[in-house]
Amino acid sequence: MIQLNFAAFILGDAEVLMIRSNFRFLSLQLRNFSINL
Repeated sequence: MIQLNFAAFILGDAEVLMIRSNFRFLSLQLRNFSINL
């Protein structure tokens, strides 16, 4: 049971990291786009 919770915690952490890096990537893309305009 503890291992399951640990795996879920790691998966949740990875998901948050992915979302955060995707958001940073999107904001960089938006910044480049507005500079090109």
